[in-house]
Amino acid sequence: MNYSKVSPYSAMFRRLPFLFFMVLFVLYQDTCFCQVAEQSGYVEGEALIIFKKDISRTDAESLHESMGSKILRHIKSINGDLVKIKEGMTVEEVIRAYQTEAIVEYAEPNWKRRIQTEK
Repeated sequence: MNYSKVSPYSAMFRRLPFLFFMVLFVLYQDTCFCQVAEQSGYVEGEALIIFKKDISRTDAESLHESMGSKILRHIKSINGDLVKIKEGMTVEEVIRAYQTEAIVEYAEPNWKRRIQTEK
């Protein structure tokens, strides 16, 4: 075989699969790292309840009491409360119950969040 006729580009073409893989990894690494955070679920026995804009604290506290929930933390900036749900109820049941109330903007589980490191 005559190696003097080998194209100078042949070495580059042999590296293309590796380069292609590296480009894909760099472009989609955020997607990979985010999936881990999304799969972490929520805190059992806790829910985040956000109230409509002009709802008083008295009305919010009264609703929590009627649902059997205990306020763990009030979050003034979003007019919401992090609550511990009543023993014997699932998070899904409590969220459905809160969502039927006219004073509630929305209710959701207390999602677990993980901080991702800089790349």
